[in-house]
Amino acid sequence: MLGVIFFYSTGKEDIQTMKKMILVTSPPACGKTYISKQLAKELKHVVYLDKDTVIPLSNRVFKAGGQEINRSSDFFEENIRD
Repeated sequence: MLGVIFFYSTGKEDIQTMKKMILVTSPPACGKTYISKQLAKELKHVVYLDKDTVIPLSNRVFKAGGQEINRSSDFFEENIRD
């Protein structure tokens, strides 16, 4: 499993508030999920996401928008990616 933590931006354009991402990856059964969830608990303004959540969620956005699932589309760029 791939664990991803996104930091929320407050909208200011300085290095302290820019969007940031921590990507946690390693071989199976090394504790990625545990470490990612602990980081998300300890750090402020973060959310934990894993690929098993993100992909189905993005597919639901395509369906709700009446769009074909296509991660190269303008719809994906405008409504899902960022």
